[in-house]
Amino acid sequence: MNALDHRTLADAWAWRVDQTPHRTALIFDEQPWRYRDLAVAAGGIAGRLADHGVTAGERVILLLDNGPTFIAAFLACQQLGAIPVPASPRSGAERMAYLCRDAGARLILIEPALGARHRALHQAQPYAPLLLEVAAGADHPPRVAAAAPAGACAFIQYTSGSTGDAKGVMIGHDAVLENIRAFAAHMALADGDLFASLLPLFHDMGLVCFGLAPLLLGHPLLLYRQDATSLYAWLGGIGRHRATISGAPDSLLQIANRVVAEPADYPLDSLRLLICGSEPVRRDSIDTFGARFGVRHAIKPAYGMAELTLCATLTPHDAACRVDAQGRVASGRAVPGVELWVRGADGRATRQPGVSGEILVASPSRMLGYWQRPQASAAAFDEAGRLATGDVGCLDADGWLYVVGRSKNLLIRGGEKYNPHDIEQAAQAFDAVRRAGVVQTADGRIVAVLETDRLLLGDAAALGELAAALRRAAHQRAGIAPDACWFVPGGAIPLTENGKMQHAALRRRIECGELTPAWCDTPREPAHAA
Repeated sequence: MNALDHRTLADAWAWRVDQTPHRTALIFDEQPWRYRDLAVAAGGIAGRLADHGVTAGERVILLLDNGPTFIAAFLACQQLGAIPVPASPRSGAERMAYLCRDAGARLILIEPALGARHRALHQAQPYAPLLLEVAAGADHPPRVAAAAPAGACAFIQYTSGSTGDAKGVMIGHDAVLENIRAFAAHMALADGDLFASLLPLFHDMGLVCFGLAPLLLGHPLLLYRQDATSLYAWLGGIGRHRATISGAPDSLLQIANRVVAEPADYPLDSLRLLICGSEPVRRDSIDTFGARFGVRHAIKPAYGMAELTLCATLTPHDAACRVDAQGRVASGRAVPGVELWVRGADGRATRQPGVSGEILVASPSRMLGYWQRPQASAAAFDEAGRLATGDVGCLDADGWLYVVGRSKNLLIRGGEKYNPHDIEQAAQAFDAVRRAGVVQTADGRIVAVLETDRLLLGDAAALGELAAALRRAAHQRAGIAPDACWFVPGGAIPLTENGKMQHAALRRRIECGELTPAWCDTPREPAHAA
């Protein structure tokens, strides 16, 4: 028997603590936390929540950074049968007001380490009475109520809002345990494996794959904060502690490629798996990072989403990355229990190699539904019960998945569909372009918004040359070039809390005039879409 044989997260956690109370569960700020230590901390926070009237089924927002307090608070909610709602500790007032209203939150948990500016911001809002400060080291007698039944909601994971309003994805206890079981088998975990992560615990990849999985399976977790210095701490910690499993989105690999001058100072030879997901994976990112740090063999692209708890596909532990003729990186094969289809142009689901269309996924780890949105919940699945992901992709002859992009973000010109990521990647290959976002506005224009250095924004001649070169590169890579190139300062392109580009928000800002370029080339008249 193991932790995953239980029916709820509370039962799985209780079993793990009972079996290995003195084993190291977490290393944070170089301080080890045993399973017993975390259990005591969780019991104390559960007592505080119970004193404030929290009961089974009520929603509690976790406005907490990576660390033992987040983990203890999440487990405290499980002990009470309450439903935790993870949120970024850097959430603004608008996002928090939305979460409180949509989730019907009973409390918002914060910690003493919350910055003074953010604390003052939240204390000035109408939801301020819901704020409750908690800490993993606080001395409070535990009071534990009955945990939720197995079929109940274990937590609510709000979507990033990259393509519209954020929705609360309800994840059941059995879905979490099954998803952990599936990708644990795909990773071929061994007794000596040690996880290392700086992924945010408020996001599904950080929470499930690099939070709950190692804790419940009995593997130590080396955890880092989400801040500007954590990249170096994470890289150094992998070598110092000889971590074997870690994860990173493509953007983190790109940052490391740019800012780490001496990769030899950060030996990563202990890594056997570096799971790369959460956003499209670029070939140049993994090739450069793999070569500089000597871990090309360990990089394992994956695909998943909150509606599937987390993982749908993963590159097998004993397989190398695959790249197709177009330079697209495969996201691996389906994990155990998951089946993939593609809905082709004729509207039928198929597994035929090379057919592009919307990715459909059948998974035992599918969500219970969207919180308080029965119509959206029903619309998320097709007649066969498969999740319609909204992502476009194709399968190869061996069942490997290639993700092209979001269907809502595709560009249409002359009846043909194009992927904005192809143009974005062509643009970001230029050193002067820090980030690129490509959208199609209501009038049919394809606009490339390009973040660049403020000093360069004053050099019209240089920007003109850059725009021309970018158009040539985009046409060569994607078969289409933008109608207009907008150059903007860094930070102008809207991102979600976990760093994904918000194409829908970018499109709205352009159309309503909220975003204007510091310099743009003369827009061409677009050939409108059919």
